[in-house]
Amino acid sequence: MLRAFSLTLLCTLKLFSCSNEFAICQDKARDSHVFLSAYPLSIVVQNKNRLILAPSRPQRSVKKYDSFLGLALIDDRSGFGYPYAFHSKSDKNIASIHAKGFIKGALEQEQCGLDTLGVFSTPLKTPSLLSDSCCSLVGMGTSRGVIDSYYIKHFLQYNSNELQYGDAGIRLERRKNGLHVSEVDPFFPDQKFQINDQIIAFDGKKVTNLCSLRRSILFAKIASLHSFTIKRQGRLLHVRLKIQKRLGGGLMSDTFLERFGLHFDSKLCIASLTSKAAKMQLHVNDCLIQVNFHDVQSAKEIQKNLQKGDIDNALLFERQNFQFFIHINAKTGEITKTLKSHFISLL
Repeated sequence: MLRAFSLTLLCTLKLFSCSNEFAICQDKARDSHVFLSAYPLSIVVQNKNRLILAPSRPQRSVKKYDSFLGLALIDDRSGFGYPYAFHSKSDKNIASIHAKGFIKGALEQEQCGLDTLGVFSTPLKTPSLLSDSCCSLVGMGTSRGVIDSYYIKHFLQYNSNELQYGDAGIRLERRKNGLHVSEVDPFFPDQKFQINDQIIAFDGKKVTNLCSLRRSILFAKIASLHSFTIKRQGRLLHVRLKIQKRLGGGLMSDTFLERFGLHFDSKLCIASLTSKAAKMQLHVNDCLIQVNFHDVQSAKEIQKNLQKGDIDNALLFERQNFQFFIHINAKTGEITKTLKSHFISLL
């Protein structure tokens, strides 16, 4: 039965002004059982659904799932009558509401893609629900940072049971003079970009905000056509491409090798592989130690050392002190296993 959170309080908030006292919002979180479930966060949203934080796909039936950010949508059976709406004000007067209280603060940095989550002004107690003073949903506080409302709304509006993000075959970074290509996927179909290309416009609109451009690409429909205006060595060029399905990032590895069914853990050992990858005779726990004869210790280093064009990328793996090469041609995608393999000397 609902306790402190009453219809009268809700009407007061809606009809007059939003209070600066987040205790009411803490009551709403408590009464709607945000923290009392099998999942870190369980938030009542529209259409009798619950948005849950689930780093791995739940065993129970889900309506949709985002494996990149760990979001799932399930039925709400509580009958709670006041689902969370999304806020429409600034992010300067919000609170991180957790199981034992709340912390006032501000969203200092918005989420900037799948790998760079938002930053709250004070240390988060996770998991937490970020709320404005009207008790509207601002974001979800996780151990990796804040999943903001742009991504939550995109997830809720997505018309499929398995969320897909768009990919243009590049990774971007902000530099002093603008937005630049930092990595290029050598296996992306008809790859036209080069490292250090400066992005001037996307679909005819000038771009200066890195987070906004990343969202535009990620939220684009798979197989839709888009245009980029780029500057390369002082020349303006126009690139038109078809958005592909994003295969890595967020909670999953992002090495560009995911296209071949390879998913790595933080130590660059294979965490899971598809039947396509199994045909390479690779096993779970095989570890990638070199790419094109360069030692690698992170996903970013794998990306930087892969080469595009009609060239075989040499991947050196290690399995229980045994090392072997897998070669992947960037142009054709052809995979071969080296004849030269060896045991590591233990002396």
